[in-house]
Amino acid sequence: DVWTITSGYTALSMHAICADGQSREMLLARMNRLLRERFGIEHTTIQIESRIPPERDVPMSRPVQRIE
Repeated sequence: DVWTITSGYTALSMHAICADGQSREMLLARMNRLLRERFGIEHTTIQIESRIPPERDVPMSRPVQRIE
């Protein structure tokens, strides 16, 4: 979810799936850099999962995109 708290202050909250063997810290740093540089989003809350939780049996609301 992306929302504006006040004028000029955009925030983002999301879940991300980390590939096996990938560093969660590096993934988080790359996502934050991409969000800041491409969209100007500085305030983020990102929860990183190692895989899709079994209780989540509904499709994701947006397609998965790979961050290199």
